[in-house]
Amino acid sequence: MEAVANASRSPARRSAFEPRPSPIRAPADSRPSKQKSKLTNNPRRLSADVDRRSGEQRRFAELYDALAAEFPDGDAVRLREIALLRFQHERAQAAGTCSLEDTVRIYNVIERKERALRAAARQRASVKPSIMDEIIARHQAKASSA
Repeated sequence: MEAVANASRSPARRSAFEPRPSPIRAPADSRPSKQKSKLTNNPRRLSADVDRRSGEQRRFAELYDALAAEFPDGDAVRLREIALLRFQHERAQAAGTCSLEDTVRIYNVIERKERALRAAARQRASVKPSIMDEIIARHQAKASSA
């Protein structure tokens, strides 16, 4: 009975011993899709206001997919950032508004970000499994052979 009474209290009337909700937001992946932004739900999307059937959107999705294929374990936010840089670079070159110096700068930024992703992928690949992982693998091998 008392638990029901405590649950119905407003946040201002809580007792000092009741846990308070954390002011830190939950990670983006744990929230329902209706509470996340359209870009978080679909990193292949260029912008929330761009039609998915447009040529720009299709090109951006192609760039993102190519990066996702190259870096399968890459962070979606980083991949989206690189794809967006490549997309903007292509648009500027097509419009002729990009000078040679700007082209080199954008290309170098893209290359640095890709190099960081490659280094992270190499580091993940070179991590030696822990002793506990080896013991579990041996135990599973014995169990499957028996």
